[in-house]
Amino acid sequence: MDIKITTNWMRLILMRHSGEKGFALPMAMGMGLFLLLIGMMMMYRSQGDRVSASTQKATSQGLSAAETGVSRYQYLLNSNRAITTYPNTSWTSAPGLSSCSGGNTTTVTSYSSTAWQDVDPIVSGDSNLLKEEKRSKGQYKLISYTYQPTTGTTATAPGTSTLVVQGRVNQNTQNGDGSSATKDIGTSTTQIEVKIPIQVGDLSNTPIPGLWLTTGATGNNTIDADVLLNDCGASLSGVTVTTGRTKNYTSLSFPSLPTKPTFITSPKSHVLGTINSTTVMGNLGATGNPHKTLTLPRTGDTANSSGVYEYSVTSMDIPNNSKLVITPGQKVKIYLDGGITKGSQILHDCSTAGTGVTCKPTDFQIFGYGASGTEICTNGNNKIEAFIFAPNYTVGAAGTGGSTGGFKGSVWAKSWSNGSSCGSNTSNTTVQQNATWTEIGLTPSNLPPKLGNISTWQRQEVP
Repeated sequence: MDIKITTNWMRLILMRHSGEKGFALPMAMGMGLFLLLIGMMMMYRSQGDRVSASTQKATSQGLSAAETGVSRYQYLLNSNRAITTYPNTSWTSAPGLSSCSGGNTTTVTSYSSTAWQDVDPIVSGDSNLLKEEKRSKGQYKLISYTYQPTTGTTATAPGTSTLVVQGRVNQNTQNGDGSSATKDIGTSTTQIEVKIPIQVGDLSNTPIPGLWLTTGATGNNTIDADVLLNDCGASLSGVTVTTGRTKNYTSLSFPSLPTKPTFITSPKSHVLGTINSTTVMGNLGATGNPHKTLTLPRTGDTANSSGVYEYSVTSMDIPNNSKLVITPGQKVKIYLDGGITKGSQILHDCSTAGTGVTCKPTDFQIFGYGASGTEICTNGNNKIEAFIFAPNYTVGAAGTGGSTGGFKGSVWAKSWSNGSSCGSNTSNTTVQQNATWTEIGLTPSNLPPKLGNISTWQRQEVP
């Protein structure tokens, strides 16, 4: 009711009854009581508005804390895709999750907990004022993460995962850890459920390694490449990479070696056998005297339907001052049954390609089929531009030749040699990465699934 109108109405009544003795005082008291009641009603309404505003603010903050939790669990899943097809109760034991020191097991263990997590964690050295500011941002916690494959019951993609997260603000800070919520009017807890499609993994978000070893590290050699190690016993500190390159443990596995093709035997045989003397090289079509140069492909050799020249080689021990040359711009694959002895000079140099010739280091590929302990050892005079895949081999590059020896492309092998019989222990840059998945044409085993975008978002009643 409008107070001004009420006051004017009361004044008229008083004027009308001004002649009536004793009437003015009771009317004034009644008017005061009436005004007091109206004031109390307005105060109550104002208090209700403040409570409503405070509740709405707390609800919004609780929702924000829950959404922060959802975002952080999305990041965790995308960074550790091996766990995406397993419930949170099985995250730490999910196959494919790296347990190596320096891997992500510690992080996954922390996030698999269903305890409250601070949106902005308090750290040592924070002032009391900063602590209160951080606590005001609230907390979140994992309620559950489950996975349902599209078909069957096994933990395989594709499928759909369901993530449920709670967020809250105004948690109890009197005990110092915010472990419980108060019953104050401003306390708010919000629960969100999201569904995330889990898709079959691919190479789109998987960086290619320039050097990949299943055993050991690289010693003092400098590696200008991204390095992957499967061996938890090998310290990452035992790998020296150039600025901008990475070194990590991986749960990926080597793919299988390609099945050997049926080698051409006519008009020129592509079965080259053991290359270990100038006589052999001469018989294979090498030129030069007394030193020989065997150039592949040779005149008269036949490429397969993809334009690749494929050769079978038992082993290589190329004599001093003789060399094997791969013609820039031609695609050549060597299927190697044995090793390559240190001192064997192999040249594939795209910088010498003629004008208009497209040449990539991975045009030349060596696949090693030898047993464990077999070696591929190069001299220190030049970098072989190639992709080398030899799962059971030890690979090394000698340290002579003004730091020019080694590999340019990508090398996947069992181990790296620092011994003088095969490699060196100098700080020379022995691997320079230059390869793509498409060029290599192989896909690692144990490739983890990948996350799609959130398909549904639902706010739920807090139990």
